[in-house]
Amino acid sequence: MLPGIAGIAGLASGSKVLTYREVQIGGTNGTSFTASGAAFGPVASDRYIIAAIFTEDGGAIASATIGGISASVIVQVTSGSVTAALVVAAVPTGTTGDVVANFTTTSDHHAIAVYSATGLTSATPVDTDSNTTGAGLTLTTAPDGFVIGAVIYDPLRTTTWTGVTENHDTSIGGGQAGVSSASGATTSGSTVVTPTPSSAATSTAFVAVSF
Repeated sequence: MLPGIAGIAGLASGSKVLTYREVQIGGTNGTSFTASGAAFGPVASDRYIIAAIFTEDGGAIASATIGGISASVIVQVTSGSVTAALVVAAVPTGTTGDVVANFTTTSDHHAIAVYSATGLTSATPVDTDSNTTGAGLTLTTAPDGFVIGAVIYDPLRTTTWTGVTENHDTSIGGGQAGVSSASGATTSGSTVVTPTPSSAATSTAFVAVSF
């Protein structure tokens, strides 16, 4: 999927609904990156926004805000020059808003993928996991829930996902790194999420969450 193309895909499972909204990329050196006016979808009293944040040639994610609301960092991992993280905030109002990622050091290239979720009772996930190898992660899952996986490779690689459906596969830094996110509904007690790169990468940061 090309950068900036929303490619909206919804997942409905029981009362929980996850919808992929869009991905935005940036290449200006700095200690923060803003996905400006990101799509949040319809207003809902129980809506949460979940963002996958990627950075290359930068530090970890120190903090984030979504629509001006402080977001919780659910999970993150750094490997060599790359970091991937998933963050979440309850954002019941506004159909669009800024998603701001603050880094611990200057980041050269970055991306933010945005999801909306309704039907959650809290921002506490069922399970999280991460690794720096890209090997499959086995997550404890709810029968009416969903999972999201997010991976970044240095140098640029494309991704084939198993266990989930790809939402975007995006180049950042003019081809210096590749980022991808995927999601899926869950119907059993565990789900294995696996990203497979087009060829071996020097650095890999892979995170996943279930709700």
